[in-house]
Amino acid sequence: MVFQPYSVSPPSPITRCGARPIAGALTALALVLAPALSAQTVVNSRVSDSVPAPISPVDSEFSHRDSAANWGFTPSVVTSTANAEHVAISRTCGEDVPPRRVTQALNEDQFESQPRFWWALGEVTLANAMDWLHHRILIQADWTKVSPSSWVHNVTNGLQWDYDPLEINNVTHPYSGGQYYNAARANGYGVWGSAAFAMGGSVMWEYLGETQSPSPNDLLNTLLGGTVYGEVAWRISVAMLDDKATGMNRFLREFGSLLINPGLGVHRIIHGDAWHTSPSLPTISHGPIRLDLALGTTKATPETPTLDQRLNSIQPALTFLVNYGDPFQSGSQRPLSVFSVRTEMTGPVLTRLAVVGQLARPSLSGTDEDRSSLGVDLESDYLVNPAYRFATANLTLRHSATRGSVRGWRLGSNVGLIGVVLGAASNGSTRPGWDYDYGPGMGVRLGGLLEYSGNQLLSVGYDGYWVHSLMGPTSNNWLQNVGAQIRTPRLAGLYAAADYQKYWRLSEYPSIPSERRQSQKLTLFLGLTGR
Repeated sequence: MVFQPYSVSPPSPITRCGARPIAGALTALALVLAPALSAQTVVNSRVSDSVPAPISPVDSEFSHRDSAANWGFTPSVVTSTANAEHVAISRTCGEDVPPRRVTQALNEDQFESQPRFWWALGEVTLANAMDWLHHRILIQADWTKVSPSSWVHNVTNGLQWDYDPLEINNVTHPYSGGQYYNAARANGYGVWGSAAFAMGGSVMWEYLGETQSPSPNDLLNTLLGGTVYGEVAWRISVAMLDDKATGMNRFLREFGSLLINPGLGVHRIIHGDAWHTSPSLPTISHGPIRLDLALGTTKATPETPTLDQRLNSIQPALTFLVNYGDPFQSGSQRPLSVFSVRTEMTGPVLTRLAVVGQLARPSLSGTDEDRSSLGVDLESDYLVNPAYRFATANLTLRHSATRGSVRGWRLGSNVGLIGVVLGAASNGSTRPGWDYDYGPGMGVRLGGLLEYSGNQLLSVGYDGYWVHSLMGPTSNNWLQNVGAQIRTPRLAGLYAAADYQKYWRLSEYPSIPSERRQSQKLTLFLGLTGR
């Protein structure tokens, strides 16, 4: 998630009430589901049972921490530069909340009023039980043969790093954490209480659902990634629901919400809310919602041979982006009420899934023309490119600003100091599951954006990371990405663009020479922006 300047465009209204949100929300659904669908053959599977085919080390369209060029994000959000415009407006749809327990729980501003601990715990347990039964009965995985003796072993043996494929540890574990989170969210808990349930669900699974020792990377990824994944899924799925709808309209809303957010969907089925009709809607207040879809072709040029020969050919590329909320909006903002989600595919391969949410905003200043925001972001990122594979759970201190309008011209900037709570970086091995190392680290993010009359024309950016290995053969990994993107003004929401990215990796080993890798990538694409 490289540069992400929040909107530098002047505010404009959006339409979100009535039936119109369905198409947009179903589109967002595909974005949120992409990682789960692409990783479905390996979800929660252990390497000892089967080794999935390696993911193509090609980064899709906008790249890695896609340098500014690819991040028109809301600074705390994963916004593609394709997203340079932000709508500084908050709109409320619906009427007063009826005095029903469940519909009140759907009001994102009133969740913490009546938390239901036993219901939340029961639904977290149900989610784990269904997952365990799936792997025990259908897949017959060895690690599901749990017993009281395996539980005692897991409790007494301590934590051990695991060697599951990177996409399991850093995509499917956060996804599962999001379901635990939303089991609590649907039962009246707020962000912090639901995060505790994400951790609790992970502890339950690690100690009771597997015969292998619990791992610190799974616990951290499920907690941090699950919290931001969960709140994103919650807000998108709640925006789709309408208790007044009936017939096919109601079915599509409920089904779409279930696909995006199984935790909420199962809750509504258990309590009968999926088919209950109410004369009024819960109030759902939020800032702007913006979608970006880009299709094109990409060509990566690695410096050294790779295992996947597709890197040497032109590949189709797809990028899907959702921006939710406005970090520059005045007034108080709830945790994670501003976020961006970015999904990238190269051919059939998931090469990027980045979710960034604004956890807190200590400072906001400026006027409509010159705005400045200081925020703390929670980030979960998964990236594959020809030079390295990289996945992180970060806490980032980010400063974003937009400056002046001179005859329609505007500048945006983004500076971030990144604290890597847990990062996974390539180590040069070709053995699946052993080809990355875990550890903490730090990084820096710089970016800039140029707009004219509300159209993004140029974006540039840089991301640099250092990760100190606690598990694996390397001692330190240094990862860098620099990039630029140019694009045409939009015409009926459509634009053309060219994106260039350069990647470097330096892996230091305790007793052997360091390894260096670099690659570059050029992507040409057509994009569509909608609200």
